[in-house]
Amino acid sequence: MSDIQIKGPSLNYLKEFIDEKYPGKYQEWFDALPAEAKIIFGDMILSTNWYDLNDSHVEGIKTLGKIFFAGDEFKAAYEMGKFGGVKALTGIYKIFIKIPSLDFIVKKVSTIAATYYSEGIKISITNRTERKLTLSVYGFEVGQELMMPNIAGWIDNLGSGLN
Repeated sequence: MSDIQIKGPSLNYLKEFIDEKYPGKYQEWFDALPAEAKIIFGDMILSTNWYDLNDSHVEGIKTLGKIFFAGDEFKAAYEMGKFGGVKALTGIYKIFIKIPSLDFIVKKVSTIAATYYSEGIKISITNRTERKLTLSVYGFEVGQELMMPNIAGWIDNLGSGLN
């Protein structure tokens, strides 16, 4: 069990992702989950509740990679991040779409991350050029490396949505 928790919408995006990209395959994904993840995903996921990051999101993405991405967990995490970004930006954070500056959005990513994670996850810009942005992400624990491509997919999707 991790000290870091994640808010319910991220878990609901997993189900939506499978339903939209792999219709009729949710049960196959669910059946492949580890026992702790099955307990979480077998119950109603509430948007206002916090869930253990490892037992829910990380294990959900690992299983997504195993079932739908030929074992490529990092590709699954990235694609899930892209999908979650679309959902978030068409939901409560849609105001950010109207702001033409990617710089503004990237600077707000840390604030948005605080909305999704219970602990002090920090995201900061460490280098910026005309064609490249380098971020530093702090606070995740060993075993939560899949959160990096997940966040990268979310941010990459922001950039493509603003062009």
